[in-house]
Amino acid sequence: MAGLVTMSAADREAVLTATIARWASSGCAAFPCGLEVWRYACEASGAEVTALPPHQSRRQMSALLKREGGLVAYAGKLMTSLGWRAGNMAYAPRRGDVGVVNLGGMGLTCAICLGESQYPGIGNWMAKGDGHVLTAAAPRLAIWRLPCPRP
Repeated sequence: MAGLVTMSAADREAVLTATIARWASSGCAAFPCGLEVWRYACEASGAEVTALPPHQSRRQMSALLKREGGLVAYAGKLMTSLGWRAGNMAYAPRRGDVGVVNLGGMGLTCAICLGESQYPGIGNWMAKGDGHVLTAAAPRLAIWRLPCPRP
């Protein structure tokens, strides 16, 4: 485990705000969801952004996820390696959480929570995919949260 959780809440918010601005002003690769969310998770954790296995086609992505036990399992392995804690479905999504969500038009994807939506227990999520950024209220299959920073 990384043991890097030392950023203050204000620093984490700055990372999230910078991520939102970067996503809004940059193009989208064909399969960016995991890569862009990974970058955010590393930055919010204070960890160096390391490369993920290549997945430049649907075939490569499918093979990778099959080897890793699916998207939730693979994302969980990566997130916990940075010190993020897996939540349960009782958690209300919070701004800055990372999740695997079911976004209409995209299906299952990795996303960053922008905060709670008007629907109880449903977060507003931001994801990149196939040429666009999508923000929407969506149900989650899994959620990870950074623990409170330790002094």
